[in-house]
Amino acid sequence: MRILAVVAPALLLFACTPMRVIDGSSRRFLTPAGTTISFNKSALDVTAAVEVYFQERGFEAVQRATVNDNNRVTFFKGPRRTRSGGSSFVADGIGSWFAVRFLTDGPNKTTLQLYGKPTVNGQEACDSGDRDLRDTGYTCARFEQRADWPGHQLVEGREETQVISTIIARLGERWPVE
Repeated sequence: MRILAVVAPALLLFACTPMRVIDGSSRRFLTPAGTTISFNKSALDVTAAVEVYFQERGFEAVQRATVNDNNRVTFFKGPRRTRSGGSSFVADGIGSWFAVRFLTDGPNKTTLQLYGKPTVNGQEACDSGDRDLRDTGYTCARFEQRADWPGHQLVEGREETQVISTIIARLGERWPVE
């Protein structure tokens, strides 16, 4: 009976722990216009550069979707790298996911639209920006973490915003922006 007297309140406390939805993304910090850039370059050239820039940050292309000949999306995913005290480490269980849409208008005009969001244990958060990916067949599952989970501030979309901004800046340095 004593065990039940101790275990029952502990179970009740755990069952009543408030939960919080994980729904951070780059959309919290950047408007769609801030994540779109156009170049007078072929999609092949732009795609190659984008893939190199994501790979340099530890994000691999994990899926590709073709909406039509002029509209393709590449999805990238990988662990989050965090800097602390001059060294870099991988944040335990927290990563990032990105969708990059390549829109072409003729052989030498490519527009990019970038979108990113955090992952927790490999699962990406759902966000209102996901509706823009319906044409690719992309879906995600909504999930929650305990309200007292210490990682909430790491999954708001700030890091994904930084990656997107850096990639756009590097592309803009490489080629004149349309």
